[in-house]
Amino acid sequence: MSTAPFHPDVAALIAGPHEIGYSATATTTAGATVLAVNGGRVSLSDKRAPRVEATLRCPLPDEATLEALDPRQRPRVALTVSYTLPDGTTDSHVVADLHLRDKRTRRTAGEMVLSLASDEALVIDSAALAGGGGGVTETRSDAAGWLRTVIVEGLWNTDYPAGPEFVIGVPRNLECDWPSDVTDYWDSITDVCDQLDLEVYDEGDRIFRIVKRPQVAAASVLTVKGGPGGILLDDDAGVTREGWANFVVLRYEWTDAAGDRQTEYGTARVTAGPVAVDTVGYKNFAEVRDGPASIIGANRAAATVLARMLSRSRALTLTTVPAWWVKPGRTITYQPRDGAAEQRHIVADVDHDLDGMTMTVTTRLPDLDSTIGE
Repeated sequence: MSTAPFHPDVAALIAGPHEIGYSATATTTAGATVLAVNGGRVSLSDKRAPRVEATLRCPLPDEATLEALDPRQRPRVALTVSYTLPDGTTDSHVVADLHLRDKRTRRTAGEMVLSLASDEALVIDSAALAGGGGGVTETRSDAAGWLRTVIVEGLWNTDYPAGPEFVIGVPRNLECDWPSDVTDYWDSITDVCDQLDLEVYDEGDRIFRIVKRPQVAAASVLTVKGGPGGILLDDDAGVTREGWANFVVLRYEWTDAAGDRQTEYGTARVTAGPVAVDTVGYKNFAEVRDGPASIIGANRAAATVLARMLSRSRALTLTTVPAWWVKPGRTITYQPRDGAAEQRHIVADVDHDLDGMTMTVTTRLPDLDSTIGE
């Protein structure tokens, strides 16, 4: 069981009485300042970009630091978590290096509230490019290289101080369609990822990952069980119709080089299994996308969106003590209190409550009973 970057002993430590501490380091034009953390929340989710969002309540710093904490100047705040080991030493690691989105000063309360996000938000912020040749769809084979280029260009537009690091976990010969004239960085990235069932995200460490979306549980990073020696505080398993669909249609709209409006549709439906459209009727999801697409690319994107929505219809929510190495895409092991066989789940969401000192994990289960077709 990997607890990286934390010491392996922390996995056993959190099952009993233990101490955990939080601090933050703000880096601004005035330099680096260590901030105490009064409370707040840190959440990670594979359902959104940016993947990491945080709200921290900190004592008011000196006036120079307070003034320099200007979100328009893109200061950064790094959150450090410290576990105290049985021998009295501390195991401390930066768990999130984020940029400031919003600052609220509450002088009566003697604190400030910082809203932070991972760096996908900076790509989303970046100015759209003006396409010079109209909407054109091109088919190329280096999707990973194209995604990397678009991220770098988007961050360059925000005056990013240094080029981001990348982890590319997919072959360089993946072929897909993409617009020759990018008009919105993140929308284009999202569509290419949907065509190939990829994920692009920053895990809060300033490293952009281009990887396949995990569909199969891997090695477990945490065991969650109740009773003596367990860390489970509450559990909730559910099946929902909200956010679920068995039919997806994506409508692509763009203006071609001649100035004419063009439209293409991508569709995907559940053709077999207990929730097939011919069995339970249609639960539709429709979305309009601004940009060119071929029918093949549009259908592939629709199939990926549908698979994602199917997996979100069944979820397990667990409340535990904080285990800061658990992140979306990792696998956890769940041992129900009733003695049933243990289950391995892929993590979708993690929410840390710094006030209550709890962690809430929501998992997703791939739908292996459904068949997707056009």
